[in-house]
Amino acid sequence: MAGQCTICLSSMNDPVCIPCGHLYCSQCLLDCISSSSEDGYNALCPTCRASFPIVSPELTCLPKYVHRYITPSIRRVYLDTSAVQTLQQKLTASQNQVKNLKKESERLMSFCEKYQNASNVHADGEAKANLEVERLTRLLREQKLATKEAREEVSEWREKHEDLKEQLEQRPK
Repeated sequence: MAGQCTICLSSMNDPVCIPCGHLYCSQCLLDCISSSSEDGYNALCPTCRASFPIVSPELTCLPKYVHRYITPSIRRVYLDTSAVQTLQQKLTASQNQVKNLKKESERLMSFCEKYQNASNVHADGEAKANLEVERLTRLLREQKLATKEAREEVSEWREKHEDLKEQLEQRPK
């Protein structure tokens, strides 16, 4: 995490970098160096234990052509936090969008459950109606069969009646 000091575990305050590339708060590193430097010339990185010089030579005592090769071992770092802020804003927008999508999903699920329950009630009613139609169809068939049998019986009785009527008419008076 580039924005957090591994010594104090909080956001970097006045960040500095040491030769091994690790970043720390300026005050945290100075406190660490002052408590752990044994010889006063070198210190160990709190993270990787790489040795680095804490004393730099006085440039006025050295020839000018060497000056460009001497760099301080602890250098100030300027962190550009605009990208972090942009990402934070995008993250917040995305989190809001996820929250809204979850609410919409819950709303759609409640509608879905409501209509599914209504569909189940309708399907139950339809099944009962189909059973009633089957019962009534069976009853109608039975009634048609009974009607047919009754007509045949009436027809037989009519024939007998006609026969008896003829016999009665043929009898002498």
